Amino acid sequence: MVPHIDYLPPLGLSHHSGLRFDYTCYSEIQFNQSEPIEVYKFYAGDYDGMRKFVSDLNLQNNISKASAEEAWSSIDKALTTAMERFVPKKKITGVHLCDPPWMNEKIKEKSRVKWQLYKEMRQHRSEENRNKYARIKNQVKWEVRKAVKQYEKKIAQESKTNPKAFYKYAKSKLKCKSQIPDINFADSTATSDREKADVLNQFFSSVFIQEDLTSIPEPDTIFQGQKLLNIIINEDMVKKELDSLNPNKSPGVDKHHPRVLKELKDQLVSPLTKLFKKSPAEVSFHLFGEWQMSPLSTSAKAKRIHQTTTCWSKIHNNTAAKEP
Repeated sequence: MVPHIDYLPPLGLSHHSGLRFDYTCYSEIQFNQSEPIEVYKFYAGDYDGMRKFVSDLNLQNNISKASAEEAWSSIDKALTTAMERFVPKKKITGVHLCDPPWMNEKIKEKSRVKWQLYKEMRQHRSEENRNKYARIKNQVKWEVRKAVKQYEKKIAQESKTNPKAFYKYAKSKLKCKSQIPDINFADSTATSDREKADVLNQFFSSVFIQEDLTSIPEPDTIFQGQKLLNIIINEDMVKKELDSLNPNKSPGVDKHHPRVLKELKDQLVSPLTKLFKKSPAEVSFHLFGEWQMSPLSTSAKAKRIHQTTTCWSKIHNNTAAKEP
C-alpha cells in the first residue's frame, strides 16, 4: 500500500522529520452489469439423472473399434451434453459478485423489510414505526452474526479438504493487498495487469537460448533392451484415480469439472480404461486436440505465467504401468 517513502528535513523549528509517501488504494473489481457471466452450479446438479443418461449412451461399446481421437471425442461430447442437460446455470452480475459468502436468502429478505421500515420511519416518525424498525434491525444483526459464525465454522472444518475456500476467505479479510508496481521499460510504462505480464514474459523469454533448428544432430541409440509395447491399465487403477480427484478444484482446458468426473466414475471407468488401452503410439505420445490447446500464456487475471493442465492427463500418466 505504501511502495515508497521519502524522509524530509524538519519543518520550521520542529525537530521531527517530515515524511512524504505514496499511498496506493485498492477497490473491488467492478463488473459490467450489462454483460453477466454465466456459470454452472455444480453443487445443484442432478447427478442421478446424469448417471442414467451416460449409462444409456453405452460408451464402452461405441469406442471399442474407434481410434483414440474418436473415442475421446465421444466421451467429451457425452460429458458436455450431460452438463448442459443436468447442471443448472446462473448468471452472475456485479451485484451478486459483491455479496459476501455467508449471505443467504433469509438475510436478504429481512434486509429488504428493514429498508422498507426505515423509509416508513423517516416519513412517519412515530413510536410504533421506530419500534418496528429497531426490532427488524436487531433481527438482521443477529442473523448476520449467526450466518458468519456458521460459515467460518464450515470453512474451518473443511480446511483440510478444501483449503482454497479457507485461504480465499482469509485473504478477503486482509486490508493490504500485494500488487506488482508499474514497470518502466524502453520509453513506456506498463500499468495494467496484462501489460505487466507481457513485459515480464518478454523479459524472461529473452534469456532462453535460441537453438538452430535447421541442423539438429541425430542422437545415438542408447537403449538396447526390449521395447515397451504393452501397457497394463485396468478399471481398478482408473477408478482409483477418479476417486482421488478433488471436486473443489477447477476444470482444465477440456472444461470438464472434477465434480462431474467423480460423480460419474462408475459410468466412465470402463470407457476411460478402453481409451487408455489404445496403442502407445496413439495415446502415450499423442495429445488430443483439446490437450494441445494448453499453451504457455500470460494471464492478466492470475498475474503469473502458468501452463494449463487437465485431470485427464493426470489419470492417464498415473495409471500407465509397465507389464511385469
